[in-house]
Amino acid sequence: MSNMSKIFPVVDAFREYTTFYSNMGADYSVTDLLKPPKIMHLMRRHRHELPPQEPESIVDSFIGSGVHNLFEFSLRKARVKRPDGRDYIVEQRLWDKFLERKVTGKFDVWCDEILYDFKVTKTWKYIFGDFEDYEKQLNLYSFMASLIGIETRELYIIALFKDFQKGKTFDKGYPKEQILLLPIKHWTRAVQEKFLLTRLQSMIDAESVSDEELPDCTDRDRWLKDEKWAVMEPGKTRATRLLDSEAKVDSYLAWRKKTGKELTDYSVDHRPGSYMRCESYCPVRQWCTQMPPKEESTSGL
Repeated sequence: MSNMSKIFPVVDAFREYTTFYSNMGADYSVTDLLKPPKIMHLMRRHRHELPPQEPESIVDSFIGSGVHNLFEFSLRKARVKRPDGRDYIVEQRLWDKFLERKVTGKFDVWCDEILYDFKVTKTWKYIFGDFEDYEKQLNLYSFMASLIGIETRELYIIALFKDFQKGKTFDKGYPKEQILLLPIKHWTRAVQEKFLLTRLQSMIDAESVSDEELPDCTDRDRWLKDEKWAVMEPGKTRATRLLDSEAKVDSYLAWRKKTGKELTDYSVDHRPGSYMRCESYCPVRQWCTQMPPKEESTSGL
């Protein structure tokens, strides 16, 4: 947004929005527990040194919060107007103490032993079936809610796709509607409790160690994008074939030759793996010792 300085109402609104979030006096929230301990503790230790968030980085979160607020407002009104209707519990704050730490969370909607969570997301999330983070979050809410008598038998994500295109609904794997109900696996209470305590213990174990000694993030934490070898043909901008290793490139070229489709003019472009979160999205990377050096892409015959 090159003209952001001219639309100061947006800048001021975004700046104020970033001050809203609070753990309400708890040691950790459910969303905190789902972060890598290294990122979580570096953010806490260096929060006063963090630069202000750029407006461009807040847009998605701002939109998502707006949708949540409208659903909350509308469902509360619906319950008041129709007292004999569905018994909604909306935006319920959860509290409890585990391992001498206060933990909090807040689910979106509960009704008839079903827990729902609104997610404003992009279609790629659905296309790749990347729901593991949703599954962990909702199961933690389900467990904590059970401790205050709110029992849950099913979990669902209500997904609103902000980049939905009606013309793509016939494409394989593309969502058929802009709003979809996605079932999420409901763990047993024992599994839910073990997961919560394991995540919390990992946070506690990291509380007293130095920045340099914080446990490293996993490849999944760092959003590893695997390295690839692209077989390229002249005049084409997209790879003829994208392969996982040099050995597979040799096998592919040999297969082409054997089937009478030999490539005589081509190049192989090595695309190094990268840690997407580290390189572009981690707010504390300047204090992290795990950042890898960047490798340049190479190509040749």
